[in-house]
Amino acid sequence: MTFPQSGTADPAPAREPDARGRDALARLVHSHPQLALSAVECEALAALAGDWFRRGATEAQLVRAVAAMLPDPVRHPFGFVQSRLITKLPPVPPAPAQGRYVMECTDCHAPGTPESLPGGLCRICRSEPCVRQDDGLPADVVHGKAARLREALRTHRLRPAP
Repeated sequence: MTFPQSGTADPAPAREPDARGRDALARLVHSHPQLALSAVECEALAALAGDWFRRGATEAQLVRAVAAMLPDPVRHPFGFVQSRLITKLPPVPPAPAQGRYVMECTDCHAPGTPESLPGGLCRICRSEPCVRQDDGLPADVVHGKAARLREALRTHRLRPAP
């Protein structure tokens, strides 16, 4: 006899969905005697019941779907259970939603692009001044326009009012 090194027992291995299906059908027979299935019939329906577990259903959901509103009497239990397992099979679960990653400053949590967060910090948390990359007019052009505007204002004031 060997004992685990960690002192705890190994976890029980995950059961195959078909084996879970067979066991669920066997328990269904005991809780609902009108659905009297033999061991061979439970084995034959195990793959259909296993499909339920592969789609994320629980045993309670399977039993509820198969045994809900049973007719009195159930004349052919195997065919009845087979029909219910097929017609009430839950849909395939959707693929998990893919999330988006949003970069943010590690200090103030302000969102930003990877380029704007070097070292994980935004410009404010890095204490860098804001440098604008404006494509403005050259200084001499601005000075020339300002001089023309001043001259236009002076000539306008010198004219007599009508």
